[in-house]
Amino acid sequence: MPLHSRRALKHTCLGVLLSFLMGGVVDGQLTVTVPSPSTVAKVGRNKTLGVEYTGAVDPTVVWLKDGETIVTWTLGSIAPPQISAEFDTVLIERNGSLTIRDVQLKHGGEYKVVMFKPDMGRDEAKFALRVFDDFESVSVSAVPAKIKEGADTFSLSYSTGQGEAQSVKWSFDGQEITNGTRHTIVDNRLTVKSPTRNDTGQYTLVLTNPFSSATVVRNITVLYGPDEPVLKIRPQKNAFELGDSLLLSCASDGVPAPTVSWVFGGLTLPVSQGTLNLTNVQTHQSGVYTCLLVNAETGTRLRRNFTINIFERPSGSLMCSVGGNATEDLQFRCRWPGGAPEAQLSFPALNGSVSGSGDLNLTVTPTPSLSGREIVCTARHPLLQQNCSVTARSHVINTLSVPSFQEGRRACRRWAGGLVVTISCAAGLTWSAVVATPRCCDP
Repeated sequence: MPLHSRRALKHTCLGVLLSFLMGGVVDGQLTVTVPSPSTVAKVGRNKTLGVEYTGAVDPTVVWLKDGETIVTWTLGSIAPPQISAEFDTVLIERNGSLTIRDVQLKHGGEYKVVMFKPDMGRDEAKFALRVFDDFESVSVSAVPAKIKEGADTFSLSYSTGQGEAQSVKWSFDGQEITNGTRHTIVDNRLTVKSPTRNDTGQYTLVLTNPFSSATVVRNITVLYGPDEPVLKIRPQKNAFELGDSLLLSCASDGVPAPTVSWVFGGLTLPVSQGTLNLTNVQTHQSGVYTCLLVNAETGTRLRRNFTINIFERPSGSLMCSVGGNATEDLQFRCRWPGGAPEAQLSFPALNGSVSGSGDLNLTVTPTPSLSGREIVCTARHPLLQQNCSVTARSHVINTLSVPSFQEGRRACRRWAGGLVVTISCAAGLTWSAVVATPRCCDP
């Protein structure tokens, strides 16, 4: 049929019908369409990338993957398709669709189909093919292996022996983790910034693709401590007495639990579960005891000191007395021997700036103001405090008819439940000292 006759036929009803049956369109424009530009495939199966075209009969078809030509063929031609050696498992269908047999991971990528025919135009379409496999041997690893509180970051990453993830979800103790100020998810890695003990728990990874899924649980422990310890002493006392028994405990939070040891005088003492047991203590055991806490995993150490004071009571009872001396002065005495340390003695009413340890003698010039005045001796010891007192009295009497004055002559007699110390003086004054404690009179 002449060309002009064919053109005339095209515009008749019969021509339209013939063009439709032959796969063309009335206006002669080649058009390529694809049912689904994004598609998936499973390893080992066959996959067809289907195309449809209109507006031309038996156009030339070119398939490209990632920009490289893999198949060229003119539809209906008796000549075989030109197929790249790397894609020898592909088939081109009579309608131009591409079938990949025994799909492998390498077949995933961007595909483009181009169709053209002289005088009919040119058109193209694109595919995104993702290839997946079943998950096998999925594991999660942590870096670093020992995660310390206060570190910059730690990360969890997954690996698979087989299988490709289309969706990756991380969760912590049942709560999904999303990108934020402390969590970052990139590719196969979850990064946690500034880990704390609160990040200890169960991390769950869920991988899915159109053909498979996998779940992996990883327990993470953030190491910390030792925290500030709690020091206790039982019984609770400010000071202990010779022969007492006591317990010293030192406890601190940490993971793993810190080891506890006690050091005194440069020596490590035996302990039981962090508790030091001291029995029948002696004064030489007074001093600074050091609690040493160590985190065995991180090597972090912490020291805290505890001071223990152990004292010995003075022997006997506190004794006070007053007497005279050769210079007609009064000799006040306060005595409480022994003890560790010795008791500190003083007569505040006579001279508050003068004190002594264990035995105090204070010489005072007798004055009328001392007559009948109670003089108190104060004894201070870390374990207890005591007081004792003496009272001096003076009487005006006639001049003694004695041939001479015997210096320091003293006589003791019972008087009103106490002791009266009589001091004879040449001036005719008689001083008596009433001593509150009957044991205070020296012979």
